[in-house]
Amino acid sequence: MLRIHANNLPTLRLVGLILLILLCLVVEGIWVKELANSKARSVHLSSAREHYAVVLAELDRRWGQEAFNLKTRIESQNILDDPKGRNEQLQTFLISQGSSIEFPSLRIEKTTGEVIAAYDYTNHANPKVTLLPGQLSTWVRSAADGNLYFVIRQFIWLGKENGYLLLFKPLDHSLLTQTTYPGTRLSLWWKGDATASSDGEDGLRSLATRLQKPEISKTSLVLMWPGPVSDNTPKLLVEILSDELLETGDIVKPMVFLLLLIVTLAIGFSALNLEIAGRAKETTEDD
Repeated sequence: MLRIHANNLPTLRLVGLILLILLCLVVEGIWVKELANSKARSVHLSSAREHYAVVLAELDRRWGQEAFNLKTRIESQNILDDPKGRNEQLQTFLISQGSSIEFPSLRIEKTTGEVIAAYDYTNHANPKVTLLPGQLSTWVRSAADGNLYFVIRQFIWLGKENGYLLLFKPLDHSLLTQTTYPGTRLSLWWKGDATASSDGEDGLRSLATRLQKPEISKTSLVLMWPGPVSDNTPKLLVEILSDELLETGDIVKPMVFLLLLIVTLAIGFSALNLEIAGRAKETTEDD
């Protein structure tokens, strides 16, 4: 049977104490790391939520204002008064506006739904739209290009009667890329499908392998598009991409330093005790 000499007990106690201190340091280091990273993620997510809520509200306001301004300019120039030249005059006017128009696609309809003029300066698909009486806007996805469109409808004067101005704003990869800021990634979801990503087509393919639906997690949040909430309302998924505040190496380095310091002090203390004990033993033997 292994016997422990009495003289070895202080050394064993010292080793046990060092191991206990090491365990405490490891547990505390992990706790501090997780606490700091969790706090940093929470602050980042809160900041992102506030930022993108303002961005979405501003986009919604800007599109509504631009729709009204465009309708007013078309009416003020009597572009639609002549039934025979409506389409040509509308084309000439919109071409003169260039890329300053917020909406790349638009069309003019009678209240019966008959299209009397249309324009599309970027070759976007012009999806079919069904709006209820009194409904001013809706969301529709085009089967031709896969983009989700925000559609605004306004009454417009046709010269002898009222008609409708329908304006189409695509929520595509380009829009999300322009909207995002460093450290975040955006994706737009509609009726359970991802329709656009700030990372483009590669981002959509990545989403297909990672997520089945937009979910709130430790590193992501979901915002509903402004306006009445329904099953037709898109969702914006915001993912945090920034590195963690503390990495494992940031915790290991100070822990190793403290451990070496404790071991050094312990060895020195142990050597000092042995020296004192040796001198005491010599004194006893001399007596």
